[in-house]
Amino acid sequence: MKIAIPRAGLYYYYHAFWNAFFEALGFEVVISDPTDRRILNLGLKHSHSEMCLPMKIFYGHVLSLQGLADYILIPQFEEFAYSSDKDKREYFCPYFVAMPDMFAAEYPQLKILRPVIKFLDGKMVAEPWLELAEQLGKNKQQAKAAYDAASQVQEEAPNIFEKFKDNGKAVIAVIGRPYLLYDEQANLELLKKIRARGYEIKTVDDFSDEGIERGFGELHKCYHYHWRLTNREYGAIIAASHDPHVKGIIYATPFNCGPDFLMENFSIRLARRNKPVISISFDESSGEAGLLTRLDAFFDMLK
Repeated sequence: MKIAIPRAGLYYYYHAFWNAFFEALGFEVVISDPTDRRILNLGLKHSHSEMCLPMKIFYGHVLSLQGLADYILIPQFEEFAYSSDKDKREYFCPYFVAMPDMFAAEYPQLKILRPVIKFLDGKMVAEPWLELAEQLGKNKQQAKAAYDAASQVQEEAPNIFEKFKDNGKAVIAVIGRPYLLYDEQANLELLKKIRARGYEIKTVDDFSDEGIERGFGELHKCYHYHWRLTNREYGAIIAASHDPHVKGIIYATPFNCGPDFLMENFSIRLARRNKPVISISFDESSGEAGLLTRLDAFFDMLK
């Protein structure tokens, strides 16, 4: 049996677990190709116009996998809880909650695997994965063994993104969602363009959880949001503003992202007390020339 996984959305954070889980159960895993113009156009054609660019790209990846596997994994992300304390719960973008239902309604011919993914203390809750394995014909022992193996792989998996190294170069903090920062088609190769100008890069994933929490704590409580990735971004922006290695901060956002549009000004205003900050939004209309102009103007200001 083949299980297909779209190389989009939160794949960039949890692909190690997903791959290891299905392989431990004896299934073949098929990953969609890196985003290219074909996948982008497929997503633009079939997605909804009000969606942000990463979600349109997600559509393209899912539809590109039609006919290549027996099932397509589209997890239903629910909550991220640090503990049983209700005051420490965060949630994922509503699109990640609704995406399995949307595809099931729009494309009933697709066979979708849709485990409800929850986190407790940073670890995926086991029950949905155990139930999924049993639905796929495995017994309880096989399911538990696969979950334990996948959890270990996820815990030990190195950061797949280039880590910051202090080699004497000036550092630019590039803060944004994983499905925008690490998809070169979506961000017009933003990270490559920054490196080509002689800068090292720190992303959200290069800051410690403790540093992000401290940074987030500097924001007034009325600006604390209940979106998991949004809160991490804002904590990382503040952490970057205190980092002596960081010379400037680029905040990359998907155009028409509601949480970013409403809240980014508060964290950016605070960070600008210490470092220059530029916000760049991306959608399917973003062009190379416009991005280069904004980057060059920003780097000129840093000199």
